[in-house]
Amino acid sequence: MQPPFEIGKDGFGVKDVKMNEEGWADAKLYRPYPYDLVSMQTQRKIVPGWWNGQRWEGIRLRQDDSVFFWKQEEAA
Repeated sequence: MQPPFEIGKDGFGVKDVKMNEEGWADAKLYRPYPYDLVSMQTQRKIVPGWWNGQRWEGIRLRQDDSVFFWKQEEAA
């Protein structure tokens, strides 16, 4: 298997995602479940959004933004 790895595909699970010490996953290597709400770190700021299975989306995400890291949102 080659990156990016998508959770829920090819037997790849949440526990397989390598996070840094602050809980961020590298967006070049890992993708969350489609449509799970995550925080996305871009070149501008941290914004909420989701991975739709093809690309990153979010109300505050601009078309020219690149997503570098993502972190799962905490359940309320």
